[in-house]
Amino acid sequence: MELDDRAIAHLLDLTDEVGVLTVTTGFTPTGDAGQAARIEWKNRFREVRKTVEGGDLEALEERVAAIDDDIESLLDPRGPAGGRALVVGVASGDLLRFDVATPFADRVVLRPRPYLRPLIAALDEGRPAGIVVATKAGARVLEWSAGGVRVLSELSFELDPEVLAGEKGGPAAVNPARGQQSSSHREAFADRVDANRERFLKEVTAVVGDLARRRSWDRVVVSGSNRIGGRVEDLLDGGGVEIHTVDEAWEDASPGQVAQKVWPVLRSGHARREQRLAERVRDVAMSGGPAVMGIHRVTPASNLGRVDHLVFVRGAEVDGYVAEDGSLHASVGGTGAQADLAMEPEPFLVERVVERVLSTGGRVTRLDDEDAGREFAAYQGVGALLRW
Repeated sequence: MELDDRAIAHLLDLTDEVGVLTVTTGFTPTGDAGQAARIEWKNRFREVRKTVEGGDLEALEERVAAIDDDIESLLDPRGPAGGRALVVGVASGDLLRFDVATPFADRVVLRPRPYLRPLIAALDEGRPAGIVVATKAGARVLEWSAGGVRVLSELSFELDPEVLAGEKGGPAAVNPARGQQSSSHREAFADRVDANRERFLKEVTAVVGDLARRRSWDRVVVSGSNRIGGRVEDLLDGGGVEIHTVDEAWEDASPGQVAQKVWPVLRSGHARREQRLAERVRDVAMSGGPAVMGIHRVTPASNLGRVDHLVFVRGAEVDGYVAEDGSLHASVGGTGAQADLAMEPEPFLVERVVERVLSTGGRVTRLDDEDAGREFAAYQGVGALLRW
């Protein structure tokens, strides 16, 4: 199943009378034949079994036996590199599989609902990014996302006919004067070729700029040409797009190989992005602008559909309540914030806020960087940029 907002919304609605088992793992191109992943699966499942008793334990073991082939496929190192996740209802048998370009840590979690934080992080980190692979013959423009890499445009560099018509072949002249004319001719030809290449660079950057705006790229990776990288950066300057120039030739790489090469480049800038985002939420909130810090302020904003970008720390755990009208509430002294509404306890309030934000068209980012997370330490690890 493709990982997108709709998939997350579907998983947020998935419940099971015994529990939902979420298994994640990740592989790199230089793995160890999957042995470590298999050992990790056995060890973590053993820990999960200790939390279940009676008939639920029997149901869990029966379900795991029934999905043995699915688990084996999940842990198979011969599959594509990246992250893999399996979500299955223990009683219902509802099963979903996700394969993404971003790697997951090895986990086995049993909860009343799916453990979505790794998938939410993958969806955010896997937001579309542009790739320009420059070659002597032209350029390929690709898009990277959580689902992998695909080619969007291919441009060929070809000399104009009048440039070629002006180039004359034949042996070098013996007459010194004619030699000087020949040298001048070569310089003129080189200038015409350079002018052609300049026009080609403008064409490439125009295509990249148009795609970046239409497809909401905030990152573009340029391989093989510092010159194109500089042009793209100049074109997109001020547009909130980060340019990464890679001094490597990817011209012979398949889209799958490009996906493996580009991930470390994109990942290298992720911590900086998290730090900037955390600072922005804090600064806007502290200045009285459209941002809030802390679960007691985030939940009312999410109920009103005001949250544009929810940000939470990786380990944030907050309990609260879901009211009879569906609104979310942080606890106050162990009770619901609205005494006039019937409420059900919600031990995973952050996940419920995620659901509300995604359903109202907002974005969600999980902060993995420790420096970024410190900005939220005094606010239950939760903050948000608001629409108004």
